[in-house]
Amino acid sequence: MNTTTESYKKRGESIPLQSHTGPLVILVGDNSRITTERTRFLIRHGHRVVRAICGREALDIVSADTACIVSEIELSDMSGFDLAGRLRALTSAPILFLAAGIGDEQVAYGFEHGDDVMTHPGNLLELALRIDAQIRRRYALHAMDRMSYPPLVIDKEMRLVWVNGHELPLTPKEFSILTVLARAPNQPMSVENVFHKVWIGNAPCNRHVLAVNVSTLRKHLAEVVPGRNFIRTEWGFGYTFVYPPIPIE
Repeated sequence: MNTTTESYKKRGESIPLQSHTGPLVILVGDNSRITTERTRFLIRHGHRVVRAICGREALDIVSADTACIVSEIELSDMSGFDLAGRLRALTSAPILFLAAGIGDEQVAYGFEHGDDVMTHPGNLLELALRIDAQIRRRYALHAMDRMSYPPLVIDKEMRLVWVNGHELPLTPKEFSILTVLARAPNQPMSVENVFHKVWIGNAPCNRHVLAVNVSTLRKHLAEVVPGRNFIRTEWGFGYTFVYPPIPIE
């Protein structure tokens, strides 16, 4: 059973007919007639829709194929803005806020925490068109968000790395280190620069922690590209992502 089916059955609702190939939209808000109308309209517009009646439920059902999240600002367990902050750790899908009355402060908060704001309940066609615009923008950015160093492909949006078409399992820190270095191929980067781009915040630079993560990253890469090294140590300075990769000494 998919998450769409589960979400409706939990509330004892019938499941509207919908496309199984359209972009997945999560609607977050109360279980009102207006929400039901939104759901039916978006399904007719070609979207797949999952409804969440609170922030916690939205966090439970968000998935890798979520294309857009539409959330009311006033939720039963948290604000839509608080939900957006927690969602950002799980997905890069655009977030559109629905506000009962839009003032300057709500507009500012909406664009600070999400991607768009519109009046609630608002026009259904306008909502569908705004969702489509956000999805198009996301996929346009996604197409630009890949770095290709054959046989290595780094997808910054999905936070995945492929080698010869096979996914390379990396920890979040290993992925971030690889991405930071690969953004400037054949250009040495200092230890301090790499560390503070990966460990965001005010933590003091820990050379040992970075060195351990780089060593493990090199091992993962060497397993799939034997005899070649993508990351060169610049002794006394830092690291360089080298392309084409150099022979392992």
